[in-house]
Amino acid sequence: NYISQLFKKHTGTTFSSYLTNLRISKAMSLLRTTNYSIEKIATEVGFNDPHYFCRIFKSIKDLTPSQYRKEIKK
Repeated sequence: NYISQLFKKHTGTTFSSYLTNLRISKAMSLLRTTNYSIEKIATEVGFNDPHYFCRIFKSIKDLTPSQYRKEIKK
């Protein structure tokens, strides 16, 4: 608990939020640079459930991973 409080004090965010944002950032990179399936990318960045990954991705980026990939390829 102390480490979590210290982390939030120094970063301004919880460790869980930090880790989620890091995973989504890596997923965005994979979506831009590979043709991996969404399921493969979800697994690569640490999500066991691709549907949950898509839900979290959309809550952060306001696009699904598929929509994001289409947008960057325009």
